[in-house]
Parts: sequence; C-alpha cells; structure tokens
Amino acid sequence: MKKLISLMLIALMGTVASAVTIKLQGPAEVKAGDVVSISLYSDTAVGAFTIVSVTDGGASGLASNPAIAAGFDFAMFNNNGVLNTSGLLIQNATGKTGFGSPLLSGVLYTFDYTVASDITAKTITLSVSGNAGGTAIEALTMNVVPEPITVALLGLGGLFIRRRK
Repeated sequence: MKKLISLMLIALMGTVASAVTIKLQGPAEVKAGDVVSISLYSDTAVGAFTIVSVTDGGASGLASNPAIAAGFDFAMFNNNGVLNTSGLLIQNATGKTGFGSPLLSGVLYTFDYTVASDITAKTITLSVSGNAGGTAIEALTMNVVPEPITVALLGLGGLFIRRRK
C-alpha cells in the first residue's frame, strides 16, 4: 500500500512539473510614450505557434518590428503578422518548424509596443487569441507609471486645497 501511494505521488509530481507555460513577456511598468520589447515565450519545446490577434484593451498603443525566432522554417509557414489594423495590434502571425526540424522553446516571437503618449489607463493588458503547441497564450499586464511632473502637480494641488481650509 505504501508503494502504491509513493508511486501515485511521484506520478502526480511529474504531472505538475510538466505543466506548459506559454506567455507574453515584457516589463512590469511602463510610462506614456515608452517603446518596450514584448516576446512570446514558451518554457517547453513547440513545433508551431499561431497568433490570431493581440489587443491592448483600447489603450491605443502601436506594434512594430515583429520578428519570428530563427529555427522556424520560412519556406513552409511563416508570417510576421499584419500590424495595427481594425483595432488589433497584431493579426495572423504564425510560425512552424520544418519537417524533421527540432522543436523550439524560449522566445518564439517578438515585437515592439509603443505606449500611447496620452494614455490615461493605470494598466495595459496585452491579450492574445492564439496558441503555441496547442496551449493557450497567457496575457501580459503592465502598470502605467505617471510621469514625475504629474505626481508633482497632484501634490501641489493637495497643498493648495489644504492651505485653503
């Protein structure tokens, strides 16, 4: 009975350890006007990825400089995607390894994201419709940090209100 329980625990640990993570990676904090690098990352080897669309929840940013990782077969199936159309940052980006080619892990795809200069949101969430190796791609949330002058003006406003009372 002890051996059976031990085997079940080992099998469970192996299942937990083999969970696949595929996500967008980028900075945790951004400022208005920043240009930041975003990457599609997989911690396990995959043979293909498909990005149907990437959106920023209406934050009005722009995508640029898309690039697919070396190792995906350009002759077979490779598209950097259509940028900044119909309210989407990226549309229809795909990559696939060639027949007999090794599967790839790590950074699969990259693009630059320009934060809108007039952003008022406190967070930006880059959401992805698509998958890599059959696994859904996790979104990326970035906090928008106000510029120092904005914080200073808010502080001065607070002083004037306090002084008035």
